[in-house]
Amino acid sequence: SVVATLMDASSNALMPLTSALEANPPSALITSEGAIDVAALGLLLDSLQQAAPVMQRCTDSLSNMTPMNIEQLEAVMGPAREKIVGINDTFQQANAFAPLVGTLLGVDGERTYLIAAQNSAEIRSSGGFPGSMGTLKINNGAISLDDFATVYDMLTDTTPSSVQFTEAEVALFGNWMTVPRDAGFDPDFPTVANIWATSYTARTGNSVDGVIGITPCVVQKILAITGPIKLSNGTELNGQNATKVLQHDLYWKYLDSSATTFASGNSITDALFAEAADLTFKNL
Repeated sequence: SVVATLMDASSNALMPLTSALEANPPSALITSEGAIDVAALGLLLDSLQQAAPVMQRCTDSLSNMTPMNIEQLEAVMGPAREKIVGINDTFQQANAFAPLVGTLLGVDGERTYLIAAQNSAEIRSSGGFPGSMGTLKINNGAISLDDFATVYDMLTDTTPSSVQFTEAEVALFGNWMTVPRDAGFDPDFPTVANIWATSYTARTGNSVDGVIGITPCVVQKILAITGPIKLSNGTELNGQNATKVLQHDLYWKYLDSSATTFASGNSITDALFAEAADLTFKNL
């Protein structure tokens, strides 16, 4: 029974996916023009979607089996069972994402996303104050990125009247919801994203298809992959220090208790945060 289950996983899930990877290696998913090859990625995701039910079936079967009575056999099968469960988790996560990939990557036409660089040093329930924002466009896998700017240049000062608040939102968050940059006090990200998108459109006349929120820890993870960046003040951000610099060091260096210096320092930190998000995504 155990061997049959592992054979099922190997023959009907892992081997077909391996063949698909050989035909469409990840290294070939980026074209010479720097675009994502959506067709090749689609073939890989099709194979993954076909394999996902098989992996779930095998995982369920192994999980329901009682441990081996013979210690030496269980010493072999226990780790194998754990590996299959781990592999299956990855399969199912990717399988849930797979149907969305084509739309997200602009197969049916250009998609525009508002990227909000949220700094969790300035606490908001939805992830942090959106210190800077930029737009990312994807058309059939080809990606372009506009410069990031401070939130004060990207959103209206007040929430557009077309956004209707519930009684609960008004009772819980009051006037915070009427200022788009502070709407993040609401922990419901889709609500906050809608406010940002509507406010951005009212400010710029441009619409967006979605909103992506990133925090300094995400910036750090990206830089760990792409390599370091250097800000205009000479500060280097990398895969080890980005979170500390963006959440602590910049504030400590530029903010002061005096009102005049605070206002000036706040502008500097906002500008550097926007620059960090901009350079990070261009690297990516």
